[in-house]
Amino acid sequence: MGMFSWPPEPTLELVGEFVTLSRYQSSDGPALSAALADERVWAHIPTQIPTADEWDAFAAKGSSGGRWMWVARLNVERAGLGAGTVVGTTSFYDVSLDDAHLSVGYTMFRPEVQGDVVNAEAKLLMLRYAFVDRELARVEFRVDANNATSRAAVLSLGATQEGILRSHMRRRDGSLRDSVIFSILAPEWPAAEARITARLARRR
Repeated sequence: MGMFSWPPEPTLELVGEFVTLSRYQSSDGPALSAALADERVWAHIPTQIPTADEWDAFAAKGSSGGRWMWVARLNVERAGLGAGTVVGTTSFYDVSLDDAHLSVGYTMFRPEVQGDVVNAEAKLLMLRYAFVDRELARVEFRVDANNATSRAAVLSLGATQEGILRSHMRRRDGSLRDSVIFSILAPEWPAAEARITARLARRR
């Protein structure tokens, strides 16, 4: 499949120094369920927590709308976890190749690696794929306004806050959340890449 087709080839992998992202497969359900069992991981995710048997349905629902769900595995031992350990998931969604943009989200990582290199490198790999391999113009992030940690993490990537969508989504508890919109544009990508790369180098 070429630059202007979606979805990518199912065998696509994004390989970094610390983590590899590969497309979700049915066999990943139990490992994801174990990795993301902590309720805190789901605090700002507006979906019910899938059981080990429900991950296929969770992935299929997203895929039907164009969402590409990645599974993140460690390449090296990190935070007491061995190489090959599934540490979480993140996704491309709201993909519009005609308009040269996509969104990054549905990101959940097990507590042991939160604040470490995993999320930063996963985002580096995804952004590089979007801007270099797909030559897109814009990558967007939408974050629960109450999620201060994720808002800071997105800003640390070099993204710009653009605004707030009020009462944008329902949380799992039924309350309405405001979503903060961030973006990185293609001309901003080289500086963002350098920023993330330098941050990863400091955490080796």
